[in-house]
Amino acid sequence: MSDRDKGLVDAEALLSLWICRAYCCFHLKENFTTKFSCTLANIFWQIARSPTAYLYNYHVNTLHQLNPTAAAHLPPQYIVAILGYCIYS
Repeated sequence: MSDRDKGLVDAEALLSLWICRAYCCFHLKENFTTKFSCTLANIFWQIARSPTAYLYNYHVNTLHQLNPTAAAHLPPQYIVAILGYCIYS
C-alpha cells in the first residue's frame, strides 16, 4: 500500500509482476490537499469512496472541471484502498 512515496514507486516498478497496487487514501488525501487545496478534500473522498466505475469517473470529471492538474495527480483509474476494502479496475 502506497502514499506515492518515491521509494515505494521505484520498488513497485521492479516488483510489478508480483504485487497488487493499492493506495492509502488518508495519506493520498493529505498529500493531495497539501499540494492543491483543502477545499478539494470533499471531492477527493467522493472519488475514493465511489463504489462503481461510473461514479468514480463522474467524480473525477467533476474534479477535472474544478482543477485539471489535481485530477491528473490521482492514482491510475480505480485502484483505491479505503477502510480495508480494495476496488480494482
